[in-house]
Amino acid sequence: MNPDPDSTWVIPGRQASAGADAITVSLELPARFDDAATVHDASLTAAPAAEPSSGAQARVRYVIVGEAGRGGMATVHVARDVELLRNVALKQLSGELSEAEAARLRFLREVQVTAQLDHPYIVPVYGLEVAPGGAPAYAMKLVDGRTLADYLRETIEACSTGARPDEEHSLPARIEHLIKVCEAVDYAHGKGVIHRDLKPANIMLGAHGETYLMDWGICRLFGSDDADPGATIGLSEDTGGSQTEYGTVIGTPRYMSPEQAQGRSDELGPHSDQCALGLMLFEIVTLKAPFEGNTALEVMKNAAAGRRAGFSHAFERRPIAAPLRAIIERATRYDPQQRYASVRELADDLRRYLRGEAVHALPDSPWQRAQRFVGRHRQGMLLSLLGLIAMTALGISALMWRHNQLTHAAQARESLERDFIEHVAREGDKLQLRLVLLQSELESLALAATQLVQYGVPDPTARIYWAEDFDNAATRPADFALQPALGREASMQSAVWSTAGDVERKSVQPLVQRLHHLRGYRNELLDLTRRNLGGGQYADGLLELKLVLEQGLFMRYPGRAVESAEDLRTSRWYEDIRQQPKSNWGTPYLDSEGDDVLLPLSAPMRDPDGKFLGALSMDLALDFVAHNLLRTEDDDALILLDAEAKVLAAEDLLRSDTTAKRVKALTPFGDEALRAAFRDDEVGAVATRAFGRAEIIAFDHIDPLGWILVLVAPDPDGP
Repeated sequence: MNPDPDSTWVIPGRQASAGADAITVSLELPARFDDAATVHDASLTAAPAAEPSSGAQARVRYVIVGEAGRGGMATVHVARDVELLRNVALKQLSGELSEAEAARLRFLREVQVTAQLDHPYIVPVYGLEVAPGGAPAYAMKLVDGRTLADYLRETIEACSTGARPDEEHSLPARIEHLIKVCEAVDYAHGKGVIHRDLKPANIMLGAHGETYLMDWGICRLFGSDDADPGATIGLSEDTGGSQTEYGTVIGTPRYMSPEQAQGRSDELGPHSDQCALGLMLFEIVTLKAPFEGNTALEVMKNAAAGRRAGFSHAFERRPIAAPLRAIIERATRYDPQQRYASVRELADDLRRYLRGEAVHALPDSPWQRAQRFVGRHRQGMLLSLLGLIAMTALGISALMWRHNQLTHAAQARESLERDFIEHVAREGDKLQLRLVLLQSELESLALAATQLVQYGVPDPTARIYWAEDFDNAATRPADFALQPALGREASMQSAVWSTAGDVERKSVQPLVQRLHHLRGYRNELLDLTRRNLGGGQYADGLLELKLVLEQGLFMRYPGRAVESAEDLRTSRWYEDIRQQPKSNWGTPYLDSEGDDVLLPLSAPMRDPDGKFLGALSMDLALDFVAHNLLRTEDDDALILLDAEAKVLAAEDLLRSDTTAKRVKALTPFGDEALRAAFRDDEVGAVATRAFGRAEIIAFDHIDPLGWILVLVAPDPDGP
């Protein structure tokens, strides 16, 4: 079709940084989308075409004969091309969205980007059209087949009966489909485009083995100043996190990267698409959803924290292959910079797995490399071995005996180190999950406090305990007593309130009565922390929750005697969190007595306009974490280090013969060679004598804090 001469269909746009062949898009709509009517409902085929606004008779190019699918933004029709006598897919912006300029801009971007992506695994576009009433539409190839989501459901149905999937639905066949999608996504990334809504429902499998990546409706150019036009795509509460709709949060929760689920749109790039591919690989391998949850909001919360479902097959008892687990873990790491450098590398690793080769996500040990080499050169190795045996039978026998001894020793050593690494990795994952959960709960408490400050209803019957109430036995809370869990006198039911010296208590009394409703959430957070971090005995100064408001109102929990005139707004942590957009783990520090290392966790409180209202903070004694979570058996010791390899917490102690030595807090751990190993690898094991005896140091980095969890164990093979 030809647009009105006074309108411009394609306006030179901004180019991404991928090069001269990067995608170019228009950020302006044509003057009128209703200048011609080239798409007609089947009921209109016998009638003449609608009159265009110019008075000329428009050609009827496509006749709608059925509906292929319907989504949150558009409807896909099956249409007949009356000129070329073929069926096509006709995608039309549906409903009231066709009147919204933002939606039309996004739709126009989708067709322009898709049309420029010339790749065998991306469905070709035939032309931009206009539906009756001026709604935009475009014609594309009609794919005869089913979606990858339908294909996976067929596989699940076969497995649920106890049968093994046929060849078409086997694991290698499923992975081959994903490799094709990876190639399409990598091609788009090379053109400067990210998809942002990769999921099985957007992948079509043709009847003749074709694979097509569909629905580029919320794609985006990266590496440029090209703005994301119009409104965004949102999610529905009842979708279970598997669909996109017109709304406010971009993407599909079940396949979101953490940065996408957290709404950090400006940080999205090729690594975010890669994470979605890794989550689809998880579903293809395990036949279950990567993130659990009954609603989209529950799924999104798990996606934002990177809490993936466990690595187990939904129907089979055999474990998931270690190389596949390593590929999925690398592609979906919480930190985008720790994922594969590109989607191409992810696809190459999957091909290596299918060929039986070592994958880059889990490199082979020397012994495994030798086994693979022998497997690839079996005939040549056999002939050489027969020749050597014929010439020097006795010598070969001696060499083989020696080789077997070395092989068994190497295998035993490798098995020992692997066991240590797996143990410290399990403990690190457990600690990371609990710290992320604790951070999420504090953010929820800060949000509840913000709502009460702004919109809460005062409770005039609330019993408020001020600092001076704790100085008098007659006015203290009824449960005020020595708390063995804390090592001091305190109330576990009531908080202590105070104000800055220049603040009149009367002026903040209604605010205190509104915040009194927070007590249930506050006490629940303390109980959750006790359960989450081991549930054992508290050490002195283990945990104190502080609420500080800009008006000069302060709350501490558990309730205890405090200096009423102390102004917590001058605290270092408060000044730091004032500058932060979200919750933050502060720098560990020694307590006032210099015995315990305390870890501050703080969350800011801001109104909808971003104005800073105050903050919540709590201090966690890391020795308590060590005591409850870093326990091990025999002579092994688990030690928690910061990103610079300084000691944060140690449950026990490094031992030399029969003497136990305590590791001093906030001092460098080990020697420089050991610390260099921590910097070079995310996880590993190192033999060392840095502490006076032969030991094995296994370590694992804990995201997102950047800490290092270390396992110290005697080396049975050391001198």
